[in-house]
Amino acid sequence: MRKSEPTPHHTVLQRTELQTQNGTAMNTRTHTALALALIAGATHAQTINSIQDGDWGNPATWQGGVVPGLVNTANLSHNITYSFETFNDDLEIGDLFIAVNADASLTSLDFADLEVFDTFVIGLNGFTGTLDLPDASLTANNVTIAASGPAIVTVGFGGINATGSNFPSFRSIVAGNSGFDAVINTDSSILSAGGMTFGPNATINYEAFFSAFNSPQIRTTNATPIDFLPGSSANLQFAGVDDQAIVGDIFNFARADGSTATGVPAIQPPIGYNLSPITTDPTRLDFEVTATPDTFNWINPGTGFWILDDNWDTPTNPFSNGGFIFVRNGGTAVLDGAGPGRTGPT
Repeated sequence: MRKSEPTPHHTVLQRTELQTQNGTAMNTRTHTALALALIAGATHAQTINSIQDGDWGNPATWQGGVVPGLVNTANLSHNITYSFETFNDDLEIGDLFIAVNADASLTSLDFADLEVFDTFVIGLNGFTGTLDLPDASLTANNVTIAASGPAIVTVGFGGINATGSNFPSFRSIVAGNSGFDAVINTDSSILSAGGMTFGPNATINYEAFFSAFNSPQIRTTNATPIDFLPGSSANLQFAGVDDQAIVGDIFNFARADGSTATGVPAIQPPIGYNLSPITTDPTRLDFEVTATPDTFNWINPGTGFWILDDNWDTPTNPFSNGGFIFVRNGGTAVLDGAGPGRTGPT
């Protein structure tokens, strides 16, 4: 499945081979719903523990040589990787627990998403869990980040999604609410059909693109709340901002459809912008632009690295992707108007 709502965990996915007219085989799957007496929270048929670092699809990675699948719970205490080539599809697992008995990580080597059909927990028993999906998404019924140990979760396109249609009250996302640091790095949305709580130790590094018309969001549905507890923070320093943004524009950061968004996280605004929270609508958490980008003057009479603060007349630098470029003394660079390959006026 690609970028779609997860199949409920009581559904078993069967793979079949179909032959095309020219004899070329292609993988597909038929969805066969079994009348199993499983309810949300039920354990899966077998729990399988990792026993060494390695690829998810390698039997040597797992206890008993059994590669975990849809009907299994996987406990990770090692560093595991996977890719689309592993199963010619996304990675699909019943339940997943990362950092059970040791620091552990799960990394997608490409665009293959992670689809957990019930419970995803990372950071346990004081151990650090790392989920690295820079070009992929996480889908699960229930997501707990830093349950009883630190956790770092990085997701790309598709973000974090807990919006399954069945048993919506059981859907939830909880991060940083147990005394351990939970760091979420994302350039996409965080969505849940149940409640969402960002605790005192939760930090969201949000690298999404904001505009006054359409922005990736932190959002819940089905009249469930978003709670930002005191101490939670959102770092928007490296978020993209519409270069037409002006004072008075409104950016929607979080929305709780039909319910409430409580609390305000400590916001570090995008470089060059100031944002002020607007709380007049309890179902939204909006920010108003109160300052537009600064002007940065290059003061190095020779050449240097764009990203070094000392080359500019302000305590910081115009954010870019880095690179060695040439700018003459006295050149002016507006935040969103210059960068490698486009140096601005000189």
